[in-house]
Amino acid sequence: MINKTCIQCSANFTVTDADLEFYKKISPTFDGKTFEIPAPTLCPDCRRQKRIAWRNVGKFYKRKSDLSGREMISCFASNSKFRVWHLDEWMGGEMDPYQYGKDFDFSRSFFEQLFELEKEVPLPHMNVARNENSEYINNSSDCKDSYLIENSTESENSLYSLGLFYSRDCVDCLKAFESENCYECINIENCYGCYFCKDSVNCSESLLLEDCNGCKNCYGCANVSNKQYWVFNAEKTREEFEKMKQELLSADIKKRVDLIAQAKSHLSKLPKKFAHELSNENSRGDYIYHSKNSQGFFLDNCEDTRDATNLSYCKDFINVDYWGDHSEISYESAEVGTKANNVLFSRKCYGNVANIFYSLDCCFGSHDLFGCCGLKHGEYSIFNKKYPKSKYEKLVSEIIEHMKKTGEWGEFFPLYMSQFAYNETSAMDHFPLTKEEAVNLGSYWQDHSYDQNYDGTNYEPLDISEYKSQEKADELLKSVLICAKSGRPYKIQPQELAYYLKNNLQIPRYHPDERYRKRFEQVNPQKTWHRKCMKEGCQNEFETTYAPDRPEKVYCESCYQKSVL
Repeated sequence: MINKTCIQCSANFTVTDADLEFYKKISPTFDGKTFEIPAPTLCPDCRRQKRIAWRNVGKFYKRKSDLSGREMISCFASNSKFRVWHLDEWMGGEMDPYQYGKDFDFSRSFFEQLFELEKEVPLPHMNVARNENSEYINNSSDCKDSYLIENSTESENSLYSLGLFYSRDCVDCLKAFESENCYECINIENCYGCYFCKDSVNCSESLLLEDCNGCKNCYGCANVSNKQYWVFNAEKTREEFEKMKQELLSADIKKRVDLIAQAKSHLSKLPKKFAHELSNENSRGDYIYHSKNSQGFFLDNCEDTRDATNLSYCKDFINVDYWGDHSEISYESAEVGTKANNVLFSRKCYGNVANIFYSLDCCFGSHDLFGCCGLKHGEYSIFNKKYPKSKYEKLVSEIIEHMKKTGEWGEFFPLYMSQFAYNETSAMDHFPLTKEEAVNLGSYWQDHSYDQNYDGTNYEPLDISEYKSQEKADELLKSVLICAKSGRPYKIQPQELAYYLKNNLQIPRYHPDERYRKRFEQVNPQKTWHRKCMKEGCQNEFETTYAPDRPEKVYCESCYQKSVL
């Protein structure tokens, strides 16, 4: 075990014996010499901040392809310092990343040269695959008829959501699995017709639930299982439930805020389970399922995975964020997945790749790459130049020796190399900074506002029932709404209005970005504290995302289960 001080934030942190053993296990051998991966110089938080500062979240821009001038919606703004092609062009025959190949210059730093290559090799305009009628989505595949959704798979007819999987007709949701017709929900699974629900499974036709399972026609309940017509954790008649439901759905914005606050006040007084987890062995964090010897957040079917987030079906992923998918061995990387093996210090390398080091956007069967960008089916390549295997190993060995002298070996890419401005990325959600703070860390900032200049007069929405009139509906769709908090303009989409009418939901008075921010704030931070169970007489201890100064009553597994109705 080694005690260290972070060179960025000065926090003390520990490199465990398990960490050191892992570094030894994955240290690569080139030209007959093993190059040990050193202990990190940054604390876990600062390492993660650097990794997720490479992931654009919720930013969509109108721009042109740098190859053809084709108009497109992209996650890259038109003032990006990188070359951006439409995905069709990037996948096509005109994209030959080897034409940008460079010799390594031992008089200069590795990252400096890789950054130059990164700026020359074109990037695809979005990270998408096989979507249909869904121009405004990113980091998603096999989705249909959706608008402004991200990190989603096989979802349909959905809007303004992040993390939809095998779901349809979901609006303003944050992580929904196999769910349908849900609105303003967070971390739900197999739910139908639910509104304003959180951390609930197998529920239907319910509102304002938290940590419920198998509930139907319930309102304002928490820690309840297999109940029907329950309101505020007490059994009610069907008529009483329907009255509460209709009162909330038909309320104007101000009254709805009051009703939701009333429900949340009740929910806040009920016990909270220390973590959301199921069928785990020796694992800790939050939202971890079917995992073994793992630590992190939003992990599913993972093994020997630590300091990691948003991964599924992976093994030996340490300090990695996003993806997984039947992959093994990755360290200090981001967006690695789909049968990836042995990917170190890299970003967005996926699709049957192996033995990838310090590379970006390499995919589709690529293997044995060092310092490459944008290669498809590449092999034994350095700085996008292909070499015989023996020469590849010899040159990599020499480059690593050089990186050890410059202090770059064992470090993730510096922030200045990120393809996005700090305030365009997930880092801004989890590690918010001012422009000055971000620039001081080496990142850059998106100063330009790309909000659309809508034509039309500012408009105050009517009661949803008014829009059954086609004339009133047309007026709304042509008008510009102003966010009640940020003052930013936004418009209602026809698909969106149809959803509100179908479900008797009032027109939202906040910009989609503000609605996302409100949902994000309802999820506990991805950080744990050591605490004791708050049930009187219980001495069990655990790691939890509820900070010690939080007002909630936090229970261990045993005590929580005894409180479930």
